[in-house]
Amino acid sequence: MSNKKTSQEAVPESPHKSKALLYLAFSLSAIGAALMVIPTILIFMPWIELKWENLFQYPHTYFVIAGFVVLTIGLILHRKITTPMDMKKTEELRSRLE
Repeated sequence: MSNKKTSQEAVPESPHKSKALLYLAFSLSAIGAALMVIPTILIFMPWIELKWENLFQYPHTYFVIAGFVVLTIGLILHRKITTPMDMKKTEELRSRLE
């Protein structure tokens, strides 16, 4: 008898490893999206004259960059936590939609 695990045994049954980490990933994604959206709207207001020369003089630019970084971290963490769906289950869900 061999002690090797098959690929089915290696995949955990639950869709995620920890609910706290999953909530952290979702909250990081939401915070990053908010950090990107609000300053982006403010940048396009008519009283701001945005040029390449003064792009990094506005603090809104740094909030957009920070939001992009936080959003990326949240999405990567979410991808690492969740396990991929089984192809059989994916096809079953897809057939329900059709």
